Amino acid sequence: MTAAGKPESWEQLFQYWLSKCVDGCPPARADLDPMIEIPHLAAHLMILDVLADGYRYRLAGSDIGNRLGTELTGTQVRRTTEAESKWHDLLDAVKHERKPLVVTTEMPPPLTGKRMGLLLPLVDRSGKTEQILAGIFFGKDFRPGMSVGTLAVRDLMTDGDDPP
Repeated sequence: MTAAGKPESWEQLFQYWLSKCVDGCPPARADLDPMIEIPHLAAHLMILDVLADGYRYRLAGSDIGNRLGTELTGTQVRRTTEAESKWHDLLDAVKHERKPLVVTTEMPPPLTGKRMGLLLPLVDRSGKTEQILAGIFFGKDFRPGMSVGTLAVRDLMTDGDDPP
C-alpha cells in the first residue's frame, strides 16, 4: 500500500489476476481484458507466449519499451547474458509451478534504479501454462526498500508481514 492507503500498481495487478482465478486455478488469457478493466496499468504490462523452446513477447507496454530503450513485442526471450538467463529461469519457474512470482532487481548499466516484475501464469483448458502476464514497474511504481529476490504467492497474499 502507498502512504495514502491506495494499493500500489503491482498490488492492483495481482488483485486483478487473483479475481480471475477459479478454485485456485490461474485464469486463461480469455478471462482477462486488461485494456478495459485495468487500463491505467496497460503501459506496464507484457504478455509472453510459452513456446516449445522458450518464450516470445506477444506484447509489451509502452512504458517498458521506453524505459528499456527497445521494443520487445514479437521478439524471443534470449539467453545470451546472465541477466537474460535469470529472466528465462524465472519464466520457467512460473510456467512449471503455475504460481506468481515477484522479482525486484537493479537496472543493468548504464541505466539506474530498480525495477520490479510481477509474473502471473495464464493457463489453457487443461491447466497447462500457455502464457505469462507480467507487470514491469520502475522505481516510483513500488515502495522503497523492497528487497531484491522473489516472493511466493503466500508472501504476496500476506505481504510478508503476517505470520504463516
